[in-house]
Amino acid sequence: MVRLAVIGSNFVTDWLIDALRETPGVELAAVCSRTLERGQEYAARHGAPKVIVGLDDLCRDPDIDAVYVATPNLFHAPQTIALLESGKHVLCEKPVATDCASFDAMCDAARKHNRVLMEAMVCAHLPCWLEIHKLLDEIGPVRRVSITFCQYSSRYDKFKAGIVENAFDPTLGNGALMDLGVYCVHAAQMIFGAPKSVRAAAVKIPGSIDGAGSILLGYDDCIADIQYSKISQGAQLTEIQGEGGSLLIDSITRPTTWRLIPRTGKRADGLSGVSGSGLSERSIDVLAPRHAMAYELSDFLRQIHGESMPQFNENTRAVMQVLDEARAQTGVDFRKGSV
Repeated sequence: MVRLAVIGSNFVTDWLIDALRETPGVELAAVCSRTLERGQEYAARHGAPKVIVGLDDLCRDPDIDAVYVATPNLFHAPQTIALLESGKHVLCEKPVATDCASFDAMCDAARKHNRVLMEAMVCAHLPCWLEIHKLLDEIGPVRRVSITFCQYSSRYDKFKAGIVENAFDPTLGNGALMDLGVYCVHAAQMIFGAPKSVRAAAVKIPGSIDGAGSILLGYDDCIADIQYSKISQGAQLTEIQGEGGSLLIDSITRPTTWRLIPRTGKRADGLSGVSGSGLSERSIDVLAPRHAMAYELSDFLRQIHGESMPQFNENTRAVMQVLDEARAQTGVDFRKGSV
């Protein structure tokens, strides 16, 4: 049984603990908090048997095998490295680090101490995303992908009222790209691999960082158009367009239904077009039977038990390189916000 502690007490940690209860071979062993009072409240809510105050005590605790890190982005790398050096395996919430150099340092620590490090990127582990290439073969060759994650943040109203919470704090490594855009870039990475070119633009928030943005990823024979926002609400589906048809996806992080729409060959002007693709339109139920985060937790455990899965960190590193380039082009600097 893997004894897991959690550090960070937000709604994402709540989800991870819910997923843990559906995952055999792991138990919630402790809650780590900066204060005893906060730790006790969170432990009582989730039935954790132990409260650990502070990272140092967590590192020293011999009864903890692995840690889920869900603190603000800025702290991911230093906390994860300390935990790896103390002999703990680490599942770190996305984005795994604020830049690629920090992620490389985390990976070096994992290799040196023979521990498992994995980013908690939900879409990288869902069965439907792992099966997507079969559908791409049906509609392919793929020529264009539009990946969208635009979700108005409740914290934005507070920001406009003069209250800057973590989500819009430039000193904590947050912002729309790191919060939502990272999912879109990771989806493109899983479909196509690393891009040949990156072109980025962002909407800046005065006194903070990026509130929205777009990234155009170029490949040899297709493009990926990424849109993300924390300051507007989107209704557009993600679409993968191929020569044989298109695939509509209702959600990047927790998809329920994908819809395959074939090319029919019909033209609006009544003139005859080329013949259709021969595919039939259909909806595909992709709702995960388990909690969405249970799949990433299961893959994390499989690595702890010795199974090699290098593709996850390889994809994470490629995504981090794209995020670095996008921030450089848009002038997002975590030390001072947007410039």
